[in-house]
Amino acid sequence: MLRLPRISIRELESRVLLVALSSVICFGSAEALFRWYTGRTFDDKFPPWTGNLVVVRGAQVFAFKPHASGVFPGNVDMTRTFPYRTNAHGLRDRDRPAKAQGSKRVLVMGDSYTWGYAVAEEEAYPQVAERLLAERGRPDIEVINGGIPDYNSRQERQLLEQLMPIYQPDAGHPNAEAHRRIAAFLVGKILEEPPFSREPETR
Repeated sequence: MLRLPRISIRELESRVLLVALSSVICFGSAEALFRWYTGRTFDDKFPPWTGNLVVVRGAQVFAFKPHASGVFPGNVDMTRTFPYRTNAHGLRDRDRPAKAQGSKRVLVMGDSYTWGYAVAEEEAYPQVAERLLAERGRPDIEVINGGIPDYNSRQERQLLEQLMPIYQPDAGHPNAEAHRRIAAFLVGKILEEPPFSREPETR
């Protein structure tokens, strides 16, 4: 009969601790290598059409330059271009003064859908939402376009942390799949009204 060697409790604890420390060092090294590689890739291989972008360290990776302007190619028809411009904070939005007393602000974070890829600036849904609010008698409510093309949730969070003290929003809305419903949601939320009508249930 095969007898296994007996291991003391202290020796077992030492082995478990060694495995745990090795795992931490391994994953930490992999994370550091990945971040270094990502930063180097964006430094060395910045696409030529991104002259208005700057490298940002951390999860955000890149951002638009302040007060930049240019043109982007269309989505389906690449020969059709559309102009864009950025404000003092690199957003596709107008420069806004300090928040006025009694006003309300909604800061919309997102990717190219929020930013308004392949459409004019006034056709992006944050700008449409602000226009709808003004038409309904609420010009005191501002909807700020915080979208950046190709951003993911980690990048949006880092940008949001920078913009919060600048714009001092009363409400925020992240990017979502149902983009066509977000403008209506924002209008309903800020006015404290039901955002969507619901058909009465029939039995």
